Amino acid sequence: DPPTPSQPARSHLQPAPTCSPLARVFYMPLVGAAIMPHGALILDPERSEMAGTPLGGAARRLHEACFAAGCAVRAAHPHLFILYTPHGLHSDSADMCIYQNSSASGSCDWMGAWGEYRVSVQCDAAAARSLLTALQAGGHSAAGLTAFSGYDAPLRWGECVPLSFLGPALSDGAKVVVLSHGPAGTLERAAVVASRRSATAAVGEAIHDWAAGEEQR
Repeated sequence: DPPTPSQPARSHLQPAPTCSPLARVFYMPLVGAAIMPHGALILDPERSEMAGTPLGGAARRLHEACFAAGCAVRAAHPHLFILYTPHGLHSDSADMCIYQNSSASGSCDWMGAWGEYRVSVQCDAAAARSLLTALQAGGHSAAGLTAFSGYDAPLRWGECVPLSFLGPALSDGAKVVVLSHGPAGTLERAAVVASRRSATAAVGEAIHDWAAGEEQR
């Protein structure tokens, strides 16, 4: 049955009794990392439009890998997720935007489909403010975004698809800080990626240094 709006995702995205680790988790101030797709097709490779097709087979492999990644992330027992997306909210005033809301919700809706997959998360507004302050103090191009007077920040497929596979760790009480890196358009990003490479690497180092000073995992 499709989920109701209060359900984060379908049951097949929930953890199996025993999760096989995807890979070794590297322990450091950031206790783990995962690169996860954000295409909604990987949520249910058995949908009729993909069944028996090469696309369905590829989506199945990605689905299984993302499920395993979610298990590995949960095994690291994080208190906080830093979710980095190229498809979130942006501001013309900064390269990196950090959501300041205390919660966020939305669906994986893409081109009129997949809207039944919904996600609702608790965000760590204090950590978001702390990270923003650290990045700005380091001279990095960063801005805070607050939606709807601090109520739920809106999420779409760029955040909701990976979060759907991280549901077990989120249900353990982990919170989220969402980072969104512009420009919004894919072709625009492709045009500036080379010139921004050193600045983006510097932001990554600054996030690592910030995390090293946090008590949370």
